[in-house]
This record gives sequence, structure tokens and C-alpha cells, in this order.
Amino acid sequence: MKRSLFLAFLVMLYIFFETPLRVKGVVYLRSRNVRGPRTWKGGVECIKSIASFYFKENRVLRTKSITIVHLNNLTRPARDIENEFFNIANNLINVNFFTETLIRVTADSDVREGNFDEDFFKPITPSDYFIIVTDSKAKIISFIGKKLMKSIVWTQRAKFLILFSNLQPLSLAKGLHSFAEIFFQELHTKFDISEVISAFATDVVTYDIFASKLYQRNDGGQCEKIMAKWLTTCRDGEIRELSLLQKNALENTPMTLNDCYLKFCCQISPPFVNEGCSTGIEISMLRIIQAQMKFDTKIQCTNMSRGEIEDGVPTNLLNELVERRCDVLIGSFFPDNDLENFGESVTYLEDSYTWFAPLADHRAPWKGLLVIFLTSTWMLILFSFVMAGTIWYILGKYSQHEDRHHGFFILCMLNAWQLSLSISANNRPQCIPLRTVFLTLALYALNINTIYTSKLITVFTHPAYEDQIDSLNKILTSGLPFGGPIEYLDWFMNDEPIDQTISKSFNTSINFQRTLESLERVKEGKQILLANRMFVLSNQYNSKIFGFPENVFSNPMEIITTKGFPLLLNFNDVISILKDCGILFKLYNDFIYNITIISQIKSPSKNEKDTALTVNHLQGAFIILMYGHLLSFLVFIAEHIRQRWFAV
Repeated sequence: MKRSLFLAFLVMLYIFFETPLRVKGVVYLRSRNVRGPRTWKGGVECIKSIASFYFKENRVLRTKSITIVHLNNLTRPARDIENEFFNIANNLINVNFFTETLIRVTADSDVREGNFDEDFFKPITPSDYFIIVTDSKAKIISFIGKKLMKSIVWTQRAKFLILFSNLQPLSLAKGLHSFAEIFFQELHTKFDISEVISAFATDVVTYDIFASKLYQRNDGGQCEKIMAKWLTTCRDGEIRELSLLQKNALENTPMTLNDCYLKFCCQISPPFVNEGCSTGIEISMLRIIQAQMKFDTKIQCTNMSRGEIEDGVPTNLLNELVERRCDVLIGSFFPDNDLENFGESVTYLEDSYTWFAPLADHRAPWKGLLVIFLTSTWMLILFSFVMAGTIWYILGKYSQHEDRHHGFFILCMLNAWQLSLSISANNRPQCIPLRTVFLTLALYALNINTIYTSKLITVFTHPAYEDQIDSLNKILTSGLPFGGPIEYLDWFMNDEPIDQTISKSFNTSINFQRTLESLERVKEGKQILLANRMFVLSNQYNSKIFGFPENVFSNPMEIITTKGFPLLLNFNDVISILKDCGILFKLYNDFIYNITIISQIKSPSKNEKDTALTVNHLQGAFIILMYGHLLSFLVFIAEHIRQRWFAV
């Protein structure tokens, strides 16, 4: 007997000292009024009733995804509510509630941490809805920050249904409404969560339901980004006016901001965002969205570039977005895989990017006399002239009835030269063979001179340029610095040898941003700039610098926001409507049309100025005349020295 009592005592000591180190749960003593199924059945039914109107999403066309969160160390009845809801989910007891729904389970325990490893757990899509039962605000904040945000199921744009089964917040806060508002603001500030509905226990079977509301005016008339609005009460699982809430949830009414303001950071990028940020194609689109959603704007106009993610830290305008100094970025930004931690709107409009180099100097007018024909063509004409002179000499030399002057080679070459210039020959042929040569050569010369003269007019009135920088190889050999905004550098980060060479010398300093000053430096021959064509087309430098014919890149544009920006879907809806109606296309075409009309208005004066030819245009002819006089004196001297060479 004594031995049995001793063994029992040892067992009790073991349980007392060892068991607390192994358990994961906490046992709480409950009073009589929180015992029994009524306490947890009411919470479960409240969750189902809230989900029946809050999880109605008209824009989700695929299978809905619901993630149910398991938190450890919950007090009761929160633990009982969670267990019963898991039981319903696991056994699909309520078929209607889980119809066409993908259900996932996540937990905050270390044992289940593998669920949050992206390589271990890869669902097809992030979750659309999260259901969380808790008894502490601190547990939720810690769980989202340490676990849920690292999960592949995470997205700030999901809807959160949170049930608080704990009466303690009422005693700690000024009131339940104030507690809910602080809680919603904390979720929005720390995690960009904007769509939350929460049921707070006011007694063991009653819950007050609050929903987050965006951009509302408080009692003092001030705009708040997020506020808590009381919806209704749930008692014993029944929600008052549930049918009305379900009906309102299905109404597709456009969201309005009650004249609250949004902060827009606008990168100057004509013609999409013009200087001063008050006009432009994208500004016109913004005004349409503003009129539809009824908000005011605070616009920060800047030449700052979009920026990049360097060692996980965003720079320039992206950093302004992260620091909440901006709500939205616009300025002809293109889609980029590096922006996975930011929100991106649907794409719209389009632009292309290319290199802009200094215009080459005008070619000397005398060179225009030579470049009309290719070198090979000139060689063929010279060969034809020599062959014509030789044939003239042979037929004139050995023809019995031909004049003796046609037997001298120098005179035959002179006759062929005169005919090649469409000038009458000095010595008229007497016989039929030589006359046939004369006629053939005259027709040949008529065609050649007509073609040459017609092209000569264009060469004089619109002189061409010297060798133009128009390829990547010429950029590298020119010795000029080249570059552009830092976000363009990604286009050259590949395995192509020439692109690797470009990326090593690519400049991203302030002198290579999309500004008029940068274009002026290009015009002066100081640098080569990578820029979008529409930007150059919209200013006076369009005809003063040279744009490469081939594009480096072409892409649509987008609006950039924070990852959980609550209005992004509303922005997308309006932009999609503008695209479908052709309004954005019209804005784009109106700009192109206006630029074309302006160019046509300016072009006549330019052509009129170039119509009158100057001595500079005719310097080639005067050079030929000067060299002809010089050559005649040399021949005159040679004739006196060697008279027999020139005897006739």
C-alpha cells in the first residue's frame, strides 16, 4: 500500500514539473454562463451569416478561395468556435456555404511553418477571403506580420472576416467603436489591409458587427482613409436585417470618395504629363476617373525618375510611395517584373523607346554631285564613256569615207565626252556606222542626264547628312556618353554581348533623364539619350535630333500604387471602360493629329527658304570650272613642249 502511494506521488510530481514544458495549449476555468454549446454555436452561425453577404464578390469570376486561420492558445469560447467551424469546413457539413470554394488552412504554430514556405506550398492563386477567430488584437497583428505576409496565399486586397470572442476590449478601450476604428487603422497602416469586417463580442452570445469604410468624413468633417462603421448586431447566430445586407452586397454601385483627396506624384513626361502637371493625355484620363469617383487631388509635379529596387529598398518615386508621401504614381510608366511588391493598374495607351543622337552635319553641296549615283554606277558610266570613245576611234580610223579628224584618238574621246553631256559633237560623222554610234550615244546620254538632273534638284534643296549615328555599334565607336533613366537599364541585362557592353557604360545621372535640358545636350552633340518617342515628338527638338528607326522597346503604360491600394480595382474598372469606349484611343490620336497639322503648317516656309540656290549649292560646278581652266593651261604648256602629241 505504501509502495503504491509512493508511486502515485512520483507520478504527480512528474506531471507537475514536466507536463507544462510539453503542452501547447492553455486551460482556463470558465464560469457557468460561458459553458455549453450555446456560446460557440452562436459564434459559428455569426461567421456563416456574415460570410453570406460579405463574401459576395461580383468581380471574382474564378473559384473563390477561403483561408481559415488557426491560432494557438485561444481562450474559450474562442477555441470552441474555431474548432466547430473547422469541423464544418473539414466535413463540408454546410454544402451551400462552401459551394465552388477552395478551402485552405493556415496556422501560427512552429510545427506548421512549412505551410508558409513558397517552395513547399504553392497554391494556384492567393486567397480571396480570410476567416480568423481570435481573442486578442495582439495575436492577429503578430500573426499577420510574422507569418501570413510571408505566405504565398497572402494578398492585401483580400477580404478579412475577424471574430473577437473576448469581452476585454470593452474594458480596455474608450468604447467598442473606438477600439474597432483603431484596429482597422492599424491593419491598414501596417499591412495595407483595407477590407475588414469584424464581429466583437459584447456578451457571450451577442456580437456587434463593424465594417471598414474607405475615405469617409468623420464627425468633424475631416477625411479619413479608413474608418469603422457599425452595421448590425448578431445574437445567437442571427443577424438583424440580414436580407437587406445581402441585397446591398449584390448591388454594383460605383465607389465615391466624398470629395476626399488623393496624393498623386506625377512624373513630367510630355505628352502624357506635360510641364506643370495640369495637362496631358494621362492627366485627362485622371480627370475622368476623378469625376467618376468624386475625389480631390493633391498633385506633386516632379522630374524624379520612377526608381528601382536596390537591395530590397525602393528609390526615387517608388520610395515616395512606400513612405506614404504619395498614393498614386503616373507618368508613362511601363509594366515591370521588379514591381511585384507594388500595385499595378490595367495597361492603357502605348509608347516606344529608342536612342536619340545628334544630327550629323550637312554634307558639303559639292559632294551631292557625286552621291547621286553609287560608286559602282559612276564606274560603269566611266567605262561606257571610254568604250564609246574607243569605238568612235576604231570606226573613224578604218572607215574609207570618213573625215580624217575621226582618226585621232583625242578628238574621238572629246566627241564621246560632249555627247555624254548631251552637247553636240564637234566633228559630224560622215558614214552610216559612225552615225549609228552617234545616235546610240546621244539617246544613252539623254536618259542618263535626265535622271541625274532630276535627282540633283532634290540634293540641292534638301541636302543630306554626313555619316549618321544610327546603330549600337556606332554609339560605342562615337565616344559620346549615352544613357537614360535607371529603369531602362533592365532592357540591356541579358546575354547579348553588345547589350552587356551597353549596360556597363549606361549613364543614369541627372543629365540623362527625360528633360528638355537632356535633349539640348543631345542637340549640341554632347551625349546620346534613350527616351520615349512621344516625349521627343511633343517638343521642338523633334526635328533637331535624330531618332533611330528601330525601337529598343515598345510597351503599354500603367498606374503604380502600393500593393494594397484599396481603390485599384475601381481605377481598373474606369480605365477599362475608357479603353472599351475608345476614349483613350481618341486622346492619343488627337495628339498625333495636332502634331501632324503643326508640322505641315511649318513645312512650307522651310521649303520656300531652301528654294533659292546659293553659291554654296553650286560650288561643285565652280570647282569643276576652276580645275578645267587649270587643266587647259597645263595642256597648253604640254603642247608647246611636245607638239607632235597634239598635231592634227
